Amino acid sequence: MGFFDKKICELCGEKASMMTKLKLEDGYLCSTCKKKLSCFSEGWKRRSIEDVKQHLAQREANREKYQQFSVQQVCGPRGVLKVDRTHHWFVLARGRDWDEENPEVFDGSQLREFYIDVSFDAFSDDDDGDGIPDHLEATQRRNTSVSFQGGTMSMRSGTTAYGAVLNADTLQQFLLSTGSGKYVRMSQDRYDSEGFPKKISSMRGVIKVRHPYISKLDLGYSGNIDDPGEGEQLLSELLEVMRACEELRSGASAMGGMAPGQSFPPQTPMGSPAMVPPMTGFQDNTNMAMGHHTMVPQGYPPQQMQQPIPGGTAAAGGAGFCPSCGAQRSGGKFCASCGAQLP
Repeated sequence: MGFFDKKICELCGEKASMMTKLKLEDGYLCSTCKKKLSCFSEGWKRRSIEDVKQHLAQREANREKYQQFSVQQVCGPRGVLKVDRTHHWFVLARGRDWDEENPEVFDGSQLREFYIDVSFDAFSDDDDGDGIPDHLEATQRRNTSVSFQGGTMSMRSGTTAYGAVLNADTLQQFLLSTGSGKYVRMSQDRYDSEGFPKKISSMRGVIKVRHPYISKLDLGYSGNIDDPGEGEQLLSELLEVMRACEELRSGASAMGGMAPGQSFPPQTPMGSPAMVPPMTGFQDNTNMAMGHHTMVPQGYPPQQMQQPIPGGTAAAGGAGFCPSCGAQRSGGKFCASCGAQLP
């Protein structure tokens, strides 16, 4: 068959348009049929039509499961994370799955890791050419004197030489004060060539899960970081999501997978030392000439990881087990437990 030969959808038998089709390992899906897949699913070029059918069957089972979902906690930007604390489930209120009233329902035990991905501006504006980035100058004579009350950050008006835009230094001060550094991932290139802290350009929440067809969930919001109020609110809301995920995962580990009707561990207030241990390993370098502090990171506490399945390593040696997670194989080319490709 040539490149321009007519492609047929392996699911419905209709024509699969060259521009909108989805490529599978052994064929194609048309634009209509590919919309039946979860909007968070991925890796279909390595999957077969049988994988598609199994996924669609799983999606129908998920629809019935969602009928049992009871929203008992809402957090994150625009209430993106919804939690059923009785069943120990969560869903994301975004994307086509949500719009079609069939959001993928995840159990707390499926959580692998979760973090806030922070990026910084590659270049700093210096319109007046004085060698100091504009976002650090006395714009409207605001300062970055930060008060952390209840896990939130507020910029008070004052007369020091810094603007209220979030940057590498103010973020690190916030993380040190609240002990939230375990939830944040930042690039090492946080300071410019002159040693000034770079301005934050985006903050995105990421949740990674164990699922046969889904590996990562992007919360989908980066916010207007140039607006101090919006930037601070976004950071606080993303941290709410991280702590909710922490409770979901730790609760699932403690309860061994919660059954309907069982209670959820009580929620810990944001910023509570019992929930998030204080960060350590930062050195406070004071630059007296510039009149500000630079918090130099010496390393972040590692993200708490899911404990390996007992016997998983040994079990992986057998032909009937997944080499990645040790779960027993149930047929097919991908593990039904973690989604890894099977040998």
